[in-house]
Amino acid sequence: MKYSVYGELPFDEAKAPTKTQYECDVLVIGGGYAGLSAAVTARKAGMSVVLVDKGRPGYSGQSPHVCCTRWFDPDKGDERETVEKLYYHEGEYLANRNWFDVWIKESKSVYELYTELGLTEQYPDANSTGFAENDDYFGYRDLVGNRLRHKRFMPGLLKNGVTVVDHTMIYDVVEEAGKVIGAVGFDVASGTPMVFHAKATILCMGSGVYRPAGWPTGGASFDAISIGYRHGLPIIGQEFEDYHSAKGDSPSNAWAKEAFPYLQNMMLNGGEERKVNLDKLTGTGSAIATCVVEGGKPYQSDAPSWHPFLWKNDHPDDVRNNRVDTDEPKNQPGGAYGVAPGMPVHTVSGIFCGCEDTVGYTGIPGLYCAGDGCNGGPVGGATYAGRTGFTSNFFGLQGKRSGEAASEYVKSSHVELKKISPEKVQQLHDEYTAPMRLEKGYDAVWALDCLQAAMTPFWTLLVKSEDRLNAALVNVLYIRDHVLPKVMAMDAHDLKNCTELRHKVLQAEMKLRLSLERKESRGCHYREDYPFRDDENFLCYFVAEKGQDGAMEIRRVEYPDAWKGDRSEPYLQRYTSYFPGEKEAAAAHGLL
Repeated sequence: MKYSVYGELPFDEAKAPTKTQYECDVLVIGGGYAGLSAAVTARKAGMSVVLVDKGRPGYSGQSPHVCCTRWFDPDKGDERETVEKLYYHEGEYLANRNWFDVWIKESKSVYELYTELGLTEQYPDANSTGFAENDDYFGYRDLVGNRLRHKRFMPGLLKNGVTVVDHTMIYDVVEEAGKVIGAVGFDVASGTPMVFHAKATILCMGSGVYRPAGWPTGGASFDAISIGYRHGLPIIGQEFEDYHSAKGDSPSNAWAKEAFPYLQNMMLNGGEERKVNLDKLTGTGSAIATCVVEGGKPYQSDAPSWHPFLWKNDHPDDVRNNRVDTDEPKNQPGGAYGVAPGMPVHTVSGIFCGCEDTVGYTGIPGLYCAGDGCNGGPVGGATYAGRTGFTSNFFGLQGKRSGEAASEYVKSSHVELKKISPEKVQQLHDEYTAPMRLEKGYDAVWALDCLQAAMTPFWTLLVKSEDRLNAALVNVLYIRDHVLPKVMAMDAHDLKNCTELRHKVLQAEMKLRLSLERKESRGCHYREDYPFRDDENFLCYFVAEKGQDGAMEIRRVEYPDAWKGDRSEPYLQRYTSYFPGEKEAAAAHGLL
């Protein structure tokens, strides 16, 4: 059968997959670095493992852009005290220290796993081969061939005995008798229902943006937090905005600066976080620091700037030393923000499992979470506190520990496989296919344009105030209540767009409500009407969760005083970068 949509050329209807039901000990949803680590770890623990990905492992979400990794190595002279001071300072005293402690102890094992899977193979970079100078992406791609790290995911999974189901979108996990027993979704090409029966499930579904412009690649749509919220789990960190950057002459095209890093080998980082480099390293990690607003920078720093190509590792035998004499590809720098609108800061957002958790246990038996935008640690605090390469290693660590925990749950609890009933499958199928039964309605892509119009201006996401946040919220709630029920789908691709749109609208509401609740400026959250850090009232976390009446509620979460740093330290020493008007406002409140 051939058919046409919206005046496009006719195309063939996709065939249904030959297999639509799977059974396993551990189901991993998402095939990025967290999902890869979770799946391989669980398989090595003796579990039968199915990994399902909305795209294809190695090419979905943010994973394709990962071009570096780091780990802590005391044998190479790494100084815990210095590293700890930097991370807690740049996280602006909201960083989860329990996760940081685990990273210090186990980060090298993640590098070793990546090496085992072939992801860290080193080959000539774009500069040394001359391709960067000539902007010859295709020539460099042909030179490196099959050595690309993206191509190593599938062989690594299959070699370890993991069953991979790609191009399948998970709509929801299924709870029965208080336990998660698997998940239901659909094949994104044909719309065929897909059912996964599992003893334990790990969400590694990534973060999201409203519409990607090359970063991340398509399909990053807040799926995990939407599923978590639906099941009553708290969501943290959405108020801290990343936004991401591109070059000034192509501000909506991430590939203008990311193409060569995409193709180059995974650079190995670490070793620079030492007292000798402290003057370079102390500063802000906030993405907002370089965003130009009305001809000025919303962040003004008194601290020396830090750049990853300026550090020196004085251990020449350190494999992480490969960036010391490397010139930056000329296409890489960028300071024009807007490439990933709506994306929360790495390492600070997702499902909140509690301050004490370091395995990704959601509190629902059989359900775990790991990875960027999925597990809200938040080890990064209020900003991206990590140096280059921290994200890929840390989320691989989360995946590894979730894989271990899920395997232990299956073994120690003697969990039996409980199949999802046909009635439940039909119920969920009826829910997500509702847009296909509408005879008239709105196009999901148009509705997404409307959401972007409300959410993506810098005066909504980057430079916030109560009146503008409330104005955006009015528009988002109208889309939620009056547009979402009428978005329609004519094929499976439309169905995917409609499902993702619901997730994005939900996240936008979370982002606005959490931004309204945090009446201060901190890290990657800047309120013009509260342009200073308010340690007295806001050294805390805020989470969004579904109330008993179905409405979104915002809840304050306290955390250990030991994580809050030295509260007696003078304000201008405790913080070394400042928002416009911060010093004046802090002085007016008696903080200086």
